[in-house]
Amino acid sequence: MTPAEIAHRDARRLAVVLREIGGAGAALGAHGWMACDLDGSWADYAAGVGVDGPVRDTTLDRLVEFYRARGRTPKIQVTPYQHPSFLEGLERRGFTVYEVETVLWRPLLELPPIAPPESLAFLPVDPSSSADCSAFRESQFAGFFADRDVPAGMGPITDRVARGPRSHLTLLRLDGSLAGSGGIEPYESVAVLIAGCVHPEARRRGVQSAFIRHRLHQAAALGATYATIGSTPGGPTERNALRCGFRPAYTQTGLRQL
Repeated sequence: MTPAEIAHRDARRLAVVLREIGGAGAALGAHGWMACDLDGSWADYAAGVGVDGPVRDTTLDRLVEFYRARGRTPKIQVTPYQHPSFLEGLERRGFTVYEVETVLWRPLLELPPIAPPESLAFLPVDPSSSADCSAFRESQFAGFFADRDVPAGMGPITDRVARGPRSHLTLLRLDGSLAGSGGIEPYESVAVLIAGCVHPEARRRGVQSAFIRHRLHQAAALGATYATIGSTPGGPTERNALRCGFRPAYTQTGLRQL
């Protein structure tokens, strides 16, 4: 897989995910989707545009109008491999960077052993179980919002992820206590590692690396041929992913029109 192929495939995947669980939304171009979920939800951007040729000005005008009509800031995810007309059109409309993520990938061959820390258990989330879904939601909050308030819109979108049609989620239990969570999201031949978090009290014990390796084995068992993972540049997820055989593929950028 070339970086461009990986980027285009993931842009289409993001559009599908937004359509399936992103709340209110609308199609944008041939493969794109705009999501406008509850305030505070992460599902408040568009994706999947510019992967199959030039993008018309009318398409970008629809993007801006969709969000402005709802009192929201227009946002969209882009990569360096989307059509130049798309990126140029966003620049003309004053879109600027608000978020940068490194996307890493690796083939699912010769997988490293999981080698989890002693007493670490991987517990699959049953999407039909209210208790499992609630535990996943609370674990995500503990992992990602340990030192700040949880936005109101994060609860509903996290519940939709837990019950989503393509989510395969896992709870981590360490020394008998809930210690983290995350999952994989298969799409065509790729498995994306999503929502991985470790609670503050369980960090620096090898839990995150073991969880990445666990998900690689899980993805291979589901028939995926390669895996991807996103991270803030230079962040702990990137460092652990590199140690697990991932390599940088491209940079994904969030743009917004202020």
